[in-house]
Amino acid sequence: MADETDETRTSASPYSTGGGGTRFEHRLGTVLLVRLLTAGPILELGERAPDRVAFQRAPATSVDDLVATASGAGGTSIRLEIAVRRTPKFIRSDKKTSELIAALVRADLGAERDSVPLVQRRLAVAVSGQ
Repeated sequence: MADETDETRTSASPYSTGGGGTRFEHRLGTVLLVRLLTAGPILELGERAPDRVAFQRAPATSVDDLVATASGAGGTSIRLEIAVRRTPKFIRSDKKTSELIAALVRADLGAERDSVPLVQRRLAVAVSGQ
């Protein structure tokens, strides 16, 4: 029996076994935290800088990967809830993406029931590039 070396060993990469999505979420979270610390604006927050960034906020929100909040003029805040996905397939037959869209629709429809006064809620999907 031949000895197995690093070159002959076969294993799945960390990216293909789930680490890639987590790494992408952490990278995006880092961008949001830098904007928080430097008071840098974020387009999706109405060109405002975030005053709060949170990770994994379930059950507080159904779109929970990242949540950034910015105080607004006149006391109205904007809360950006981001679903982070590495490579979703936006086609009818893709079950995971269909579940994501259903969660976004439920979150949007439930926003009026659960809404906090003076908080404008925005939903987003962050997708990594090629």
